[in-house]
Amino acid sequence: MNKKKVICPCYDITKGDIICALEQGACCFKDVKKCTKVGTACGKCKDKAKKFTKKMIDKQLESGDCVFVCPRDEKAAK
Repeated sequence: MNKKKVICPCYDITKGDIICALEQGACCFKDVKKCTKVGTACGKCKDKAKKFTKKMIDKQLESGDCVFVCPRDEKAAK
């Protein structure tokens, strides 16, 4: 996967930027959007960004080696 591939040309958001947002605690597309602004300008990239975000979350969950930790999940566990 090319992490430098641009998903959102309006804000120059790359696949790597989305992965970074997930690694820093974003746990859904809404969180990624808030963190990166992806899909908030013209909106043409929104579906592509949503699919990629879901793909990355699903990939981590399937592997059982989940890197993405949702702060909401940590609060619920306490």
